[in-house]
Amino acid sequence: MRYLEDFHEGDVFELGEETIREQEILDFARRFDAQPFHTDPEAARKSIYGGLIASGWHTASFFMGLLVRGLIHEVASMGSGGIDELRWLKPVRPGDALRARLTVLGVRNSTKHVDRGLLTCQGEPVTQDELLTFGATTYEAMPKADTLLISCGALNTLRLLDPLEKRCKVPVVSSAPHALWASVRLLGLSGQVKGYGRL
Repeated sequence: MRYLEDFHEGDVFELGEETIREQEILDFARRFDAQPFHTDPEAARKSIYGGLIASGWHTASFFMGLLVRGLIHEVASMGSGGIDELRWLKPVRPGDALRARLTVLGVRNSTKHVDRGLLTCQGEPVTQDELLTFGATTYEAMPKADTLLISCGALNTLRLLDPLEKRCKVPVVSSAPHALWASVRLLGLSGQVKGYGRL
């Protein structure tokens, strides 16, 4: 599992590759973006695109699938705060093989929560011809590895609620995890502690 400390500015993650199929394009567009150049191959041939193209939102969803399978499943992600500068750069057509990559643009600690931070990333799906189909700057909330979560039953005076675990928490940031565990055992709380990562 990866945490905030495992990411650094300039890191690039290759997220895998998949081929986008015509039926997928039609099914998505007919439900979510029913413009004729997304839903009707004949009408699309007469359009400025000269053929069927995927909805930009489909391309973004396609990228998200590659991101989740290629990285997010291995990350203690707390979700994204949004997307900036989303641009559709090249149309995606049936049979295109999209390869996705994610570049870390910045890593910073939260100014409000000691137990987490924020990644700023650039997401880019690329075709088999090395054409960039869109670019988006995203923001990902990420917990730190050395945060201890202690149940409310153990320390009923704590009222800091963790949004993921639904538990009261004691945020501890330390470079000496063995000392932290010694303190936890001394307090008799070892059975009620959930450790993130390196703890």
